[in-house]
Amino acid sequence: MRRGLLSWSKDDLPEAVFDGRVSRLRGAMAKDGLDALLVYTNFPRPAGISYLTHFVPYWSQCLLVVLPEGVPTIIVSLSKRVAGWIKETAHVSEVISTPNIGAELVALLDGSGAKSIGMVEMDKTPRPIVQALIDAAAGYEVSDASDLFASIRNPADAAEIALSSRAARMAADAMVAAFTDNADKPDLAVIERTIREAGAEDVFMDIAPDLTQNPRYIRADKPIELGARYAIRLSVAYDGSWIRYGRSFVSGGATNQGEAVIEGYLAEAIKNLSDGGDLKPLASAARILDPLDLMGVIAEGCIGCSPLQVMPNLPAGAVVSLGFTFKDDGGFWLADEPALLSSNAAEPAQRLALL
Repeated sequence: MRRGLLSWSKDDLPEAVFDGRVSRLRGAMAKDGLDALLVYTNFPRPAGISYLTHFVPYWSQCLLVVLPEGVPTIIVSLSKRVAGWIKETAHVSEVISTPNIGAELVALLDGSGAKSIGMVEMDKTPRPIVQALIDAAAGYEVSDASDLFASIRNPADAAEIALSSRAARMAADAMVAAFTDNADKPDLAVIERTIREAGAEDVFMDIAPDLTQNPRYIRADKPIELGARYAIRLSVAYDGSWIRYGRSFVSGGATNQGEAVIEGYLAEAIKNLSDGGDLKPLASAARILDPLDLMGVIAEGCIGCSPLQVMPNLPAGAVVSLGFTFKDDGGFWLADEPALLSSNAAEPAQRLALL
């Protein structure tokens, strides 16, 4: 669950950051002829609105309305008693509390003169909201604006880089802290406590309990028996920026022969991701993995409303989390590493936990 207190440090994220992001979005909207852009959010899909306003939802659903001028408006299906808290933690002009988001949206748009409406991830937005636009007498033209939104997310700005780097260091430090009292067995409670005390609003822990058998992660929401080789993966959110960080371990004080090999590979392979594109440089660096074999890599990042989703390509300058699967005669090894891709071929990509 998210922390009980979600505040907004304007030292870390000044209002100018969100003004700049909305300005970039409006430039893309003007090119596509859109009069308004809508971003839906709920508990598992906070990233779009967080990116534009800092707002992080708890359990309810909300809709952000971006018009060609002014600070965006948020429509929430929450009682008015939380409107003050939302205004304190989000860069929005108005908070409209209502049980009927669709009806309030139409009323707002009717007063704006907007006709062409773009909706981020329209196929994942609740049908009543979309239907309210379709049925409106104004005759709105509604289209999916997911690609438009993805186009303005990268390259990452300085604020996103700094926050993602801090989240990555939180995860790395917590992983070390888990073994402080017992070098042979992690204290999983220490991991979550360390990260939350550092200020993260979210941390999810997954465990692959027996890498000698398979590399599948499961949620660590109950006691898990750890095998001879296992992996821990953390998904951490700090001020709306999400990363994944994970490592493999061996039980009972046995020598972790794969750790040094994997660390050397990560140092070599990630810096070769020079200007976005595909994952081929990661595969080409596998020559230094002996005796491990690289089985596969996935890249996750934020291009929409979900905070971590598989990315079809690697945008230049993006913050990504890279998930690696390796194998040797004894089974599998897993590693997850957040990285900042370079914006041009002259600069290497960087591991966020080391920034």
